[in-house]
Amino acid sequence: MLAYKFRSSSQIAFALDIVFKQRLHRSDWSTLNDPNEGTFLYSAFSPEQAAHSLRLRQITDGKKAYRVCSLSKRYERRLLWAHYASGFDGLAVEVDLPIPWHDRKIHEVIYDPLFPTVDLQSSVLPLDEALSILTRKHKEWEYEDEVRIIQQKEWYELRNPVKCIIVGHRFNEALFKALRIVCEQQEPIIILKRTRVEDAGVVAVDIL
Repeated sequence: MLAYKFRSSSQIAFALDIVFKQRLHRSDWSTLNDPNEGTFLYSAFSPEQAAHSLRLRQITDGKKAYRVCSLSKRYERRLLWAHYASGFDGLAVEVDLPIPWHDRKIHEVIYDPLFPTVDLQSSVLPLDEALSILTRKHKEWEYEDEVRIIQQKEWYELRNPVKCIIVGHRFNEALFKALRIVCEQQEPIIILKRTRVEDAGVVAVDIL
């Protein structure tokens, strides 16, 4: 499954880390840009229901254990370049990920108009409940078509080297020349493409 990690023009070093070290960084989920990230609803309970209170705390603590790397399954959407690639002067690194049901760390985000609801009487393990919460976002974010790598470790090792990088059409020319040299020196050579905006969306045009 191909996925795209967008980086702004000020984050080129992070993009090169993906290329050279073949890994993706997972951040603390609470630092992600959605202020409601990880929010969930639950049924009210009285203070004397200690078991419910304990489960709620276990789910909350379970979320803290996870780190998240966010990617998109699409590069053709203008808003992705506007929001995550400095308005087309950043780039998108194409990576080859296992399909979700072949790697339990990879999850396609589920979009919903409501926050996820937790049943405090459920037999689902708190850590699994926390994981489920982190795979859900509000429907307003649906344009991202997001896939997430969720695990407790900081780094996710890629199984295959990077084969393609797409730069925005506003990408700095000096940086572009340096990146082109990097792509030519990789084995196999990394295909370098540049964006072009058309009526139907963003198109990636081959350079190398």
